[in-house]
Amino acid sequence: MNFVSKETGSDPRAGLEMRADYVKSILGPLDMLNHPIVVITDGQNMNLLQRLMGDRIIGPMIRPVPKSACWIGGDITIATMATVFIGNPASTFLAFI
Repeated sequence: MNFVSKETGSDPRAGLEMRADYVKSILGPLDMLNHPIVVITDGQNMNLLQRLMGDRIIGPMIRPVPKSACWIGGDITIATMATVFIGNPASTFLAFI
């Protein structure tokens, strides 16, 4: 994470914590706050998903992919076809996208 942060100038915690303000700061200037937000997760941090869903602005737009529908090919397809993709920089999955 430190390497990625140094090379890109990004906050090393923001992508890991994925707080609502971080997501809104990316989607807002792109005029994407009124569009569905599909969340692909490995299920390791469900608090993160609950926190995002609890936000009054983006919460109603959150569409989690059900665990029963998740598979690597589908997840990569959803991510690569997205207009905007926000990923966890520590994720190995992100490297494929």
